[in-house]
Amino acid sequence: MILGINVWDWLTLFAYLIGITAIGVWTARKVKDTADFFIGGRRFGKAFMVFFAFGAGTNGNQAVAVAAKTYSNGLSGIWYQFLWLFATPFYWIIAPVFRRMRAVTTGDFFQYRYGGYTDALYAIFGPLQLVVNIGVMLVGSGAVIEAISGGAISKEFAIGVMTALFVIYGVAGGLAAAIVTDFVQGILTVLLSFMLLPFALKAVGGFTGLHAGITDPGMFSLVDPGEINLFHIIMFATNALVGIVVQPHIMGVCAGGRNEMDGRVGFAGGNLLKRVCTVAWMLTGLCAVVMYTHLEPGEADLVYGKMANDLLPKVMPGLVGLFLAALLASLMSSCDAFMVSSSGLFTQNLYRRYLVTDKPDKHYVLVGRIVSLVIVAGSLYFAYMVKDVPSGLEMFWKMAAMMGAAFWVGLFWRRATAAGVWASTIVAFVLMIVTSLGFFHDWAAGTRQVQDGDTVAVFAERYGVPVEEVLLRNELEPDAELKAGKRLEVVEPALPDRMIWDGQFRVSYQMFLYLVAGFATCILVSLFTRRVPKEQLDRFYNCLRTPVGDNEPHLEPFSLPEGVEPGPADKLIDHPDLEIPKPSLVGMAGFGFFWLMVFGMIGFVYWMAGWGA
Repeated sequence: MILGINVWDWLTLFAYLIGITAIGVWTARKVKDTADFFIGGRRFGKAFMVFFAFGAGTNGNQAVAVAAKTYSNGLSGIWYQFLWLFATPFYWIIAPVFRRMRAVTTGDFFQYRYGGYTDALYAIFGPLQLVVNIGVMLVGSGAVIEAISGGAISKEFAIGVMTALFVIYGVAGGLAAAIVTDFVQGILTVLLSFMLLPFALKAVGGFTGLHAGITDPGMFSLVDPGEINLFHIIMFATNALVGIVVQPHIMGVCAGGRNEMDGRVGFAGGNLLKRVCTVAWMLTGLCAVVMYTHLEPGEADLVYGKMANDLLPKVMPGLVGLFLAALLASLMSSCDAFMVSSSGLFTQNLYRRYLVTDKPDKHYVLVGRIVSLVIVAGSLYFAYMVKDVPSGLEMFWKMAAMMGAAFWVGLFWRRATAAGVWASTIVAFVLMIVTSLGFFHDWAAGTRQVQDGDTVAVFAERYGVPVEEVLLRNELEPDAELKAGKRLEVVEPALPDRMIWDGQFRVSYQMFLYLVAGFATCILVSLFTRRVPKEQLDRFYNCLRTPVGDNEPHLEPFSLPEGVEPGPADKLIDHPDLEIPKPSLVGMAGFGFFWLMVFGMIGFVYWMAGWGA
């Protein structure tokens, strides 16, 4: 044993790491310009794009989060990734829109649609959300490695090593390296998702053993009347759809293929595959409820790694190493794509456009690589600061939606203006920050936070509340032991009870507030500010109406090749300010198919919840 891990497992892990790093560095030979580095040269087919979409959007921390939330809340914990399920049919529709932009980054969308330095605003918010996401992924994977090694490898050390690995080939090869390595790593991620499940089910006695070991029937409910209720699911799904289009890596996921169909199949198909894996993560978490009855709530992040450590060595040598290789694959496949997308956004839409405008293309590739390192440094800082994986994921989801309203409104409404974008983003961001702060939670729920060493009497005296009232409101005994960090009710809540969960303002209502405020502000401010010039809007919408041709050359964003006429303005609603295109047969057929898949998956999970009952 070396650092709590078998020699055979180390050999398996090293073989993977050497191979995948070599592939990524080898891909760097083909990087000749910014189009190659930031968008992969747009040369990949459907299979690569499916696994790129799957790999870029799937990582070990999501398995950790779903398993941890399931351990705490039951089957409804699946919504910590299933929340994206309802957005999947829209991926089929939105993918060709990104491809027709002929853009390198999503910042180009804001520049050519709005102007007014909105791309610079996005060049700040876009990388910031991925800094958070990379940090959360590192925390989740680090927790698994710490659990597998029995604590011999600390989470902090694991985070540092994993970061060094994905930086090596991501900085060298850019998005092309990410897409090529994601093909291999996507397969390993599927393996990671299902590797533990058969052994975990066997350990608890199958589905019959699950129902025998979990006596609370609410643990097998898809909708939790407590935290993960129906409104929670609706708002998380809505937030996911609003925010997905302004995640910086989505441009590469949709537009890195050879044509529009490659983007459609890759984006929608890859994410549907991820939903299948989510079911396995949830079932693994349910097995952990039976296997580990002694864990504290704060240790829920460890259940995925503990199960691998306890179950896999009994099967055969090297399986733990394969599990770790798959875990690192899932992490690296996402982190490299996020890192490159963020650096491309900053380099193309801030540095190149406004700071240094006349250097050779190689200069901007070098700057992109340097910015990649800065992005990673910020992610490391967040990784060492975040409390746990579920709370980190919630922070990412919120950050991702800040400019979503401006994207969707600008896509369909010609009247939207740059001032509307700035106002919408700032209002949504301020609301998100304010409703996340402790004083707001205290005001909303009428609570105050317990400090270390507090007794009921000390707590009551500090906040000037009678001891009897504290005891009555919180159903406590006079000698009750208080846990630091817990909130106790001291006055009447300022908001209705349904808006409060465990003494805090519900995340679902927080999302409702900033989403409604974001869309409303964008529309209202746009109505009272100067229109975007008609010539600029015509160029933008003409490009979106025109399908991408075979072997179309790389041009300036939102530019059509010479001799190509814009597509017709075939609109669903004949209004001069609305740009809602009539749906195509291919678009509606795929849209309908993926909705069938969505309801089929929900129905399957609902049916499966009764197995063995």
